[in-house]
Amino acid sequence: MARAALLDAAGHPTLRFAGDTVDFDRRLGAVDGLLTLRGRSAPLTLRAERFGCYTHPLLQREVCGGDFDAIVELGRWGLAGAAAEQALADRVRLRIQVEALQP
Repeated sequence: MARAALLDAAGHPTLRFAGDTVDFDRRLGAVDGLLTLRGRSAPLTLRAERFGCYTHPLLQREVCGGDFDAIVELGRWGLAGAAAEQALADRVRLRIQVEALQP
């Protein structure tokens, strides 16, 4: 199995995270939700490494963004065997950068 086939990007071109709970105690700490990978969903927590808001100098609107991190255990999505065949670790670090503009 080729590495590109591991995630079956042709059959499942979208990886989706839908957050449902936010840990916010004076600053954003984490977002809990569901990660959908290859058509299978499982719980995942994205931990905020950095997060902040500012007024955009040109748009004069609030912008918030940050860096988020999670460990994805491929076995939860039925990929542990395929990863082992390719000598890949079962645990993969996912790093996401997010920026959002206040409407």
